[in-house]
Amino acid sequence: MQEIFDILVPKNGNVGDLVSGLIKKAQLDDEKTKGPIRVYGVHNNKIYKEMGREYSVVSISDYITLVAERVPEEDVDANPAHFIHAFHFQGEPNKPHGYPFKFFIKAVS
Repeated sequence: MQEIFDILVPKNGNVGDLVSGLIKKAQLDDEKTKGPIRVYGVHNNKIYKEMGREYSVVSISDYITLVAERVPEEDVDANPAHFIHAFHFQGEPNKPHGYPFKFFIKAVS
């Protein structure tokens, strides 16, 4: 389910402040109870950059959309090298649409 929220944070704030504001505004369970929330920037329907908690909100471009999502339990301790960024497209990769997502590649033994 996708919802849009306007979250106000101080100019000298960071993504951690943004997540705290989102938890309050959207009335979400906290991260200790339901797991961590990750934030990434989307531009042209593709993941532009995943943003850590200390990433400054001043550094976030006006041309990207921020997406926050709860990290699935199986992804919490996974090696970051085992993820790929995926996106939807119609016919040609230069015609993206929808919201991109991270995809975990699991080794089969």
